[in-house]
Amino acid sequence: MNRFLYYFIILNMIVNMVVEVPKILIDFSHRGAITSIALALIIGVALNWILIKLFQPFPARSLPELLQLYTPGWLNKLILLYLSVNWFVAGLLSISTFTLLLKRFLTPEMSSYIIVSSFVFLVSYGILMKSKSLLNSMEIIMILNIPIVLFLIAKVYLDQTMDWDYVKVALTYVNNWPNYSAVTAAIYPMIGIVNIVIFNRYLISKVNMRLKHLLIIFLVGGLILFTTYFIPLGYIGFDVSENIQYPWILTSDSVRLKYGLIERFIFIFLLIFLSLSFLNITIHWHVAQKLLEAVYRTKKLVIKGKDFNPYLWILLFWGITFIVAGRMTEYQLFLLGKYFFNQQPLFAIVLIGSLLLIKRGAKKHE
Repeated sequence: MNRFLYYFIILNMIVNMVVEVPKILIDFSHRGAITSIALALIIGVALNWILIKLFQPFPARSLPELLQLYTPGWLNKLILLYLSVNWFVAGLLSISTFTLLLKRFLTPEMSSYIIVSSFVFLVSYGILMKSKSLLNSMEIIMILNIPIVLFLIAKVYLDQTMDWDYVKVALTYVNNWPNYSAVTAAIYPMIGIVNIVIFNRYLISKVNMRLKHLLIIFLVGGLILFTTYFIPLGYIGFDVSENIQYPWILTSDSVRLKYGLIERFIFIFLLIFLSLSFLNITIHWHVAQKLLEAVYRTKKLVIKGKDFNPYLWILLFWGITFIVAGRMTEYQLFLLGKYFFNQQPLFAIVLIGSLLLIKRGAKKHE
């Protein structure tokens, strides 16, 4: 399997360890969180396999190109508009989360709008990069950050303040039925591969996924979901964890790096996850912008050979993000995240359905 697909999958898994996913899973710790994680793991691996199988016959083609070739114009615009909103909201949720995190833990005196401005400005540069350049940047950032992430994860597992008795208490709820919201929240980190809708154009050779690739995704996904849910319980305590808004921030603040230059684990933890979140937001909004360009593009914004259409969408992203992320409270963000995850099955149906339509249309043209 192409290495960039692994990067998409692993990046999405790591970034979602600290945002809304752990909070939602812990909220359902008495109501089927463990069985929901197990079910999500199976569904997540299956979705990866289905998407690769459906893209396999179309190497070096993006979803917008395929839809324009094999489906009616009105239908492909509706599909692309819906999908682009999903990608945009995914980035918006991450920006809103880290704005609130920085405001609360690192820069309490700074205005939310200044924090949002800084995020949006930096991310915008990445959105305008060529897709191939963005792929190469992702590879460099992942290679530099993954060893540090592995060290941080190992540290929280091995620290003496980790109480495994709380994990054992949580495991006693293994016989509860899965919960819909917990399942959808746990599936989301597993589906980073969906970015292939745009980047497949640059994965020249036919993408392939064999049993060993599925096994790797299953094992890595299982480790990340286990860490996401159980480790905060081991530090915070099983009964009180439901009342914590950011379980992973409290967890990271409980760990000390005794022999490090920076003793407080939370500073390194936030910086690393912030850099990876920037990368993930940039990829999300790059995909959203490319999908929107396929929906609407005007020649009036091509001036002296320079195409200004991407700037139109970036201005729209800026406007919405300022209004939403600058004013959103933690509770509103939690609800938005929950609703976003709850509609992910519809997202999967639309994406898979559109690929099946493309496959059918391609057969007719043979």
